Amino acid sequence: MLSNADMRGHQAMAQFSHELRNCLGTARSAMRVLEIRDLELAYRKKTRKLIGRQLDQMTRLVDDLLDASLVSSGRFRLDRARIDLRAVLDNAAEAVQFLMKQRRHSLKVCAPPAPIWLNGDAARLEQVFVNLLVNAAKYTDVGGEVSVLAEPLEHEIVVRVRDNGIGISPDVLPRVFERYVQANQSTRQGGLGLGLPLVRNLVESHGGRVEAASAGVGKGSEFSVWIPK
Repeated sequence: MLSNADMRGHQAMAQFSHELRNCLGTARSAMRVLEIRDLELAYRKKTRKLIGRQLDQMTRLVDDLLDASLVSSGRFRLDRARIDLRAVLDNAAEAVQFLMKQRRHSLKVCAPPAPIWLNGDAARLEQVFVNLLVNAAKYTDVGGEVSVLAEPLEHEIVVRVRDNGIGISPDVLPRVFERYVQANQSTRQGGLGLGLPLVRNLVESHGGRVEAASAGVGKGSEFSVWIPK
């Protein structure tokens, strides 16, 4: 008999195949539209943007799968250096800017004016906060609010990613960092349930920790990341 984790894995792979097929089908149809010779310029631009969005979605799906494979196989490595966490947060905010605008969210990043120095892998930490911001955007209704608050403590730095979205039910909250678990299974927002487990692995590989909190369904979420200086 399959374990719950095995069943979730099979379901995730089925979902991956379904989403990839949908993306490819939409992109293929859009390519056929572009073959129309007298297609209006405005519609041609709109169709190209549609293809771009489908490619972005496919890239995210494949990246999550590959990163999860690297972590589970032990082939994951960090490229540590002295970095300013403020720059990491700014880059993460810029990376999700299109998604935030698309869903008409307000995004605020609050950090001290002075540099926040730590020893870490800038690319991987950016990946952590991109994942958390994408998660917040996906599970927050159109026109919502997302914020990032960075606070240096004595021996570590805490970064909180908050939203006023649909929240997380009490039964799912303890399992949000498990592989193939969706933060809210009542909504079809895409993804494989690999983003938050990857966040946890990346943060823990820096010697830190991550926690999720929510007052319940409809009451928003907060993900807190602690990273040693």
